Amino acid sequence: MCFTGSEFNERLPIDTIAASQSRPRVNPIYFRIEYDNDFDGSSDATYYYRDGIRQRVDWHPGNSSSIARRETFMHGVKWKEYIDSNRDGKFDLKLRYDAMEKEIGRTPYTP
Repeated sequence: MCFTGSEFNERLPIDTIAASQSRPRVNPIYFRIEYDNDFDGSSDATYYYRDGIRQRVDWHPGNSSSIARRETFMHGVKWKEYIDSNRDGKFDLKLRYDAMEKEIGRTPYTP
């Protein structure tokens, strides 16, 4: 049997729903997925998830060892992005985003 959003919640007691939403998982599930975006046979991006919610994406074109771009997410929404514009292995630029993933800030990155 499969339930969608409101149907699922209607079948659970309110205290069960509240408890499941407020209590952190004891054993979170971490996994990653590698994508080949240009279909050349090597991974171009690695997506990291926690409990099914995207946490970070590392872009490394051609499966290179250095990361060209790193996107970080808060609650599954893009929050910050770090860019290595000259491909020297160090991030040069930091971008910040609002809740609608609109860019709100761009500054040189200093660790």
